[in-house]
Amino acid sequence: MCLLPAGLVDANVEIFATEIYGKCKATFQGKVVEFWDLPSEITSSIEDEALADKKAMATFKEDGVTELRTIVESWAWCNLGRYDSTPDYTTTTGEVRKEFYDCGRRGKCANEFRRCSKVVVGDTYLTARETECARLMAQGFADKEIADEMGLQEVSMISLSQRVREKVGARNRVDVAIWANKNGLID
Repeated sequence: MCLLPAGLVDANVEIFATEIYGKCKATFQGKVVEFWDLPSEITSSIEDEALADKKAMATFKEDGVTELRTIVESWAWCNLGRYDSTPDYTTTTGEVRKEFYDCGRRGKCANEFRRCSKVVVGDTYLTARETECARLMAQGFADKEIADEMGLQEVSMISLSQRVREKVGARNRVDVAIWANKNGLID
């Protein structure tokens, strides 16, 4: 079954990051449009979400970013940038749905998990370490390899992988891989 991105054949919107940091496009009404060419009720809803995100707003202030359009589009890039079949904006409800997006700067970005989405699991979330562990587990790395990659003792890595499995409801590494793929941690 092939799932098409939202906005191609339905009335919703799928926002996605471009190769230019902080710039977005969207699929809407069957075509790709520039972020700011979306109807104002959509960009206003996204703006409201961005402005309500206190941690993210603090990072823009710290970085000296004051232009509202830059803030909103950068926030969308960090929180809505993954191109998938789940709508980022649902036109019938006006809901904006944040998602985990691996922008390629994970682990190197000073604003990681402050400006961007954490990996939400039920009523909790994965820490940066747990996210990296889940990603490496899903890519087939052995515990020793993950420990070496993350600079951990193997016993700490085993404890970390147990926490990941518990949080995501996985019985084993295969379940973690399936969960990680569904949640955008791996392609």
